[in-house]
Amino acid sequence: MGRPRLQGGGTPIEYAVKMRRFAQNDLLSAHAADGRLDAALIDALAERIADFHADCERASAESEFGTPRSVAHWSAENLDQLERVLPPELLPAAFHRLEDWYLHQETVAARIEARRRAGFVRECHGDLHLGNIALLDGRITPFDCIEFNPELRWIDTISEMAFVAMDLEARGHTALGWRFVNRYLQHSGDYAGVA
Repeated sequence: MGRPRLQGGGTPIEYAVKMRRFAQNDLLSAHAADGRLDAALIDALAERIADFHADCERASAESEFGTPRSVAHWSAENLDQLERVLPPELLPAAFHRLEDWYLHQETVAARIEARRRAGFVRECHGDLHLGNIALLDGRITPFDCIEFNPELRWIDTISEMAFVAMDLEARGHTALGWRFVNRYLQHSGDYAGVA
């Protein structure tokens, strides 16, 4: 270890990553903000994400990733943190309806487990929204995935798809969000995930 060299022989000390800089205008969030999202781009995005999910490694049957218990933990934590951070008058009525629905929905756990057993829990991106996707050289390029917590990355593919659709809706592009969902389902064939 006295004289480390790039691409040298022996046991690696550390791996280097060469990052590529791109313009912030290339982010899909910038496209959404200035009206550059269109049907062709949304279709390409849906197909890219569906293809990515098809190639993702599947969680083993023995893993805890994507189990009803794990999903319930993260859902409860999200609801709890929102309730602690936001004053009650700022919480929309839908928040309490969602909380009540989730806590009293017996079929959710069974559906989650069935999808896990069917192989839909995979090593996904984990934080896939328009601010983490760029259009580089005409190619949809997701980046900045969650590496620090595997439980947030090993999720059901339909949940990740829904995160993109929700981001589109939150940015005022509801019709494109539904187009994204439709094209993703057509390309992946995962219509059962809608449940």
